[in-house]
Amino acid sequence: MRTLTVTWVVLPLIILVLNPTHTRAETPDEIYHRIHTLRKVAGEYQQAADEAFAFLQGHQLKDIGRQKIYYEYGAALFQQKRFNESKAAFLALTAEYQNTTIDKASEDFLVDDAQFFAAMIEQNHGDKQKAFEGYKSVVVNFPKSNWRPNAIMTLGDLAREKEKWDESLSWYNFLVKEYPNSPLAAKSLFWANRTYIHTDTKGDNSEKIQLNINHLVRYFPNEQVTVATLFDQLNYYLNRYSYKEAEAVARYIIVWFPDSREANRAQVEFAELRVENHKDFDTALSWIEATIQRSLLENDYETYETSVISKAKILIQKGQYDGARKVVSDFLNTEKEDTTLLMEAESLVAYSYYREERYEHACKEFQRILKDYPRAESWAPFLKYYVALCFYECGDLDNAKKMFRKVVDDHPKDGWAKASSDYLQFAIPKMEKNKSTNTGAVKRESLDVSR
Repeated sequence: MRTLTVTWVVLPLIILVLNPTHTRAETPDEIYHRIHTLRKVAGEYQQAADEAFAFLQGHQLKDIGRQKIYYEYGAALFQQKRFNESKAAFLALTAEYQNTTIDKASEDFLVDDAQFFAAMIEQNHGDKQKAFEGYKSVVVNFPKSNWRPNAIMTLGDLAREKEKWDESLSWYNFLVKEYPNSPLAAKSLFWANRTYIHTDTKGDNSEKIQLNINHLVRYFPNEQVTVATLFDQLNYYLNRYSYKEAEAVARYIIVWFPDSREANRAQVEFAELRVENHKDFDTALSWIEATIQRSLLENDYETYETSVISKAKILIQKGQYDGARKVVSDFLNTEKEDTTLLMEAESLVAYSYYREERYEHACKEFQRILKDYPRAESWAPFLKYYVALCFYECGDLDNAKKMFRKVVDDHPKDGWAKASSDYLQFAIPKMEKNKSTNTGAVKRESLDVSR
């Protein structure tokens, strides 16, 4: 009996020693890591959500473990694209831990993450105004959050989408002030400059644009966003006819970002600006030839096309009309798809005839292009204007007046309408008066549209 007694006493002890886990429950941290692994590593989103939900049902203590598993629950729902349920979970988490004493700077603090992702879901699948308030909550309530720069950036983007330009700029500038070395600061400067350019009607923003460029060059000298912002500045100056400033920016891009695609495109602009500012045709053509060859080697067909068109423009300005038409003819034999490029190339041929004072030929070409490209609305004012101008140069004042008036009536806000109106008010009456007194036609010098 003693032997049996000893046996029954010892055996359970051996079992307990060999199977210690049978009597110890998982800690919340272990459960968290298991659920996190299910979601992030194994991709078992449903199982992760189910186990997280089961834990939350049985563990009501608002400690850091519950908070972390609550976040995993929302994240698992998100990865199943159950966005409304995920958003509800994230918002419930932020409400439950609104007044928590957990250290908000801790890596284990995930309430700010939940708030950010709830706002993101709202932005993409709900109400953008609610999303705006959600991102703003991240900025205001979680000053140490890793998501705060992203939230500020998105607030600027949302305001920009609604064309609330001043509010957008305030968020972008705030991000740069708070996080001057952040990659998002560089993006903020890019979009701030885009906003300054878009809203600049009098050239008042040129200094602000330059200040942002200076910040980018100083803190982000080798980033793609920097050269992209510089190229925007180049176009800004071109659109404002500030050709000397544009040439300086183009040269800077070419020198400091030689391997970028923007450098290829800047070389095209630089070549045209050498003609515009200095009448330096030979240098311009050598730059264009180099750009054509480089763009072909790099399979940068967009720059190649632009370079060919630019070469034809420069040759026309130099008076080499046959050479320009040969360049365009060779291009037309290869380009078959891009309607806008085809029309621009054919328009250059017509324009070369005009510059050569072969007005009847030019008029027929401009009229043909108008007929062949009826949907090219942005080009219609230019084409109609030059049809009218050709009639004027040929002395056909009746048709010239009809066509100039058509430009004014059809495109009243276009710059070509203003030029047409000038002809109707001044040049044509003067020519008619001269004809009536047999003193000969006084022709107004034609506009140069090579740029």
